[in-house]
Amino acid sequence: MSNSRSATILIKLYLLLYLLFSGGCASLPSYARPRLYHSPEPLSTEAVSYRALTKNDFKAKELPERLTGHKKNLNAHTAASIRPSRHSRYIVSSFQYQDQMIYSGRVEQMSFEAVMFPQKSWWNPAMPKNRETYVLQHEQIHFALMEIAARQLNQKAEKESATLTIFDADAATTQQRLQKTVQDWIKESQEALLKRHTAFDEDTSLRYNPKRQRWWYNKVSEQLSKLARWRQIIRRPHPQEYRDTMKSQP
Repeated sequence: MSNSRSATILIKLYLLLYLLFSGGCASLPSYARPRLYHSPEPLSTEAVSYRALTKNDFKAKELPERLTGHKKNLNAHTAASIRPSRHSRYIVSSFQYQDQMIYSGRVEQMSFEAVMFPQKSWWNPAMPKNRETYVLQHEQIHFALMEIAARQLNQKAEKESATLTIFDADAATTQQRLQKTVQDWIKESQEALLKRHTAFDEDTSLRYNPKRQRWWYNKVSEQLSKLARWRQIIRRPHPQEYRDTMKSQP
């Protein structure tokens, strides 16, 4: 083996998951069902990592255009995403084998985070005060479901990355195959996540049901605790690409 070299490339998969949900409705019509949105760019530059939400986190002045006609029927609208952390990267190395250049690719660092976009999330200013606690808890549970999915992806990435190596005679194809593998992990997570958000909304948005919503809240809290080890994993950044290291939260 000779002429070995490596390159570190930041994974930019911002098309991952934009899940918009509208909670606290009297019924669950099509416009209020959880939806997936794919975009090559982030929804907003301001993003909140998982934590307890407050009413002040909902900063959008209006609903998205497709929902403006349903304003009186909606109490809140949350925009959130699961995305790779900015520290995620893979390595592509080359080596000579029998007069042919071979490229090998592996994931060096991979972690995911759930974020909420305040500038794209809306709170109905006309909401009665006696609904606020219920609606805020409802949106918190949606956010928790996102965080659970992100931690499960971290768990999967930790396991799969240990043995994932791709070989190809073309460097670009090696990169594409690596990205496709990670995108397949995400797609599988998306499908399960959307079903869970929908089940939660159908259980608690069709009617005011504090007891059932509390059951969901306790359930997601328990799952977050069990998955605490796989909260976004931040390792030592690449010295040139990641100068402003973001510290992980406990």
